[in-house]
Amino acid sequence: EIGVRLVGSEMCIRDRDIPDGKIVYCIAFTNAAAQNIRNKLIEQNGLLPNNIKVSTIHSFLYTEFIRPYYHLLYGSKYTKISTIKLPLQPAFRRKKINELDNIQVLHQTVIPERAKWVVYKKSNDNAQIKTMRAKIIAMFAAYCHKIIIDEAQDIDKNIRDILVELNRANIDLSLIHISEPTRRTPIS
Repeated sequence: EIGVRLVGSEMCIRDRDIPDGKIVYCIAFTNAAAQNIRNKLIEQNGLLPNNIKVSTIHSFLYTEFIRPYYHLLYGSKYTKISTIKLPLQPAFRRKKINELDNIQVLHQTVIPERAKWVVYKKSNDNAQIKTMRAKIIAMFAAYCHKIIIDEAQDIDKNIRDILVELNRANIDLSLIHISEPTRRTPIS
């Protein structure tokens, strides 16, 4: 692998090994894990290189797929993200998510699903949406060198479908585990 190697639970990424104009995304499922990756990269490189982006999975999906492209496919543009507590009952939960959608607010829990609609598919997609989606994936693939996902054990079906589709577009993926400083037991 160019520029990326795993040594036990350690990750080493050197920005000089990333082709010009390309980006490596280091993705984690928690803010603490993203900060841990950021700290390790700064320790290795002296700073966080501009061509290495570290974020949570939700932030990555929103920033790279939903915010720039969702409106092109489905007509609505989200203006902010909500973290309000949703009702536990599925019908009331869906109703609240729909109410938020109607005022262009995306609830954080549906970020993977909406990103999946951009990257992979939604059941009622027409030919125009499918053509636009192919262009979106090609644009992303043009600048994405690699996606490294920490805490891969936390991947759900929507995220798995997104990753499979990105991999089909020849985007290099690495699923790894870098221990968080607060984790007490290693994952085997």
